[in-house]
Amino acid sequence: MSVSKQACGPEAAREIVLPARLDVAICGSLSEELKAAQGRPLTLDASGVEFLGAMVLQLLISARRQWRIDGLPFHVRAPSGAFCSGLALLGYAHAPFEEGAPA
Repeated sequence: MSVSKQACGPEAAREIVLPARLDVAICGSLSEELKAAQGRPLTLDASGVEFLGAMVLQLLISARRQWRIDGLPFHVRAPSGAFCSGLALLGYAHAPFEEGAPA
């Protein structure tokens, strides 16, 4: 997982490139990356995701909810087919990361 600032300063937008396997083993480090990005607009690059597990989905939904509470943008960019299939497999007929999706 890699994080890159897209601008300078404390309000700078952040991007997190998600790893291929989003399972319980990544939850701790992903949680820390999300905490570090809090208070800034955030984009998650899901283009390389090959597996999406339930624990990570729960973490991402919780993060999205917090970003909405804070009034900041939270986007998932270029979700892979496996990311979208994982959402469906875990019971999400709607895309929980699209604008207007229920918090």
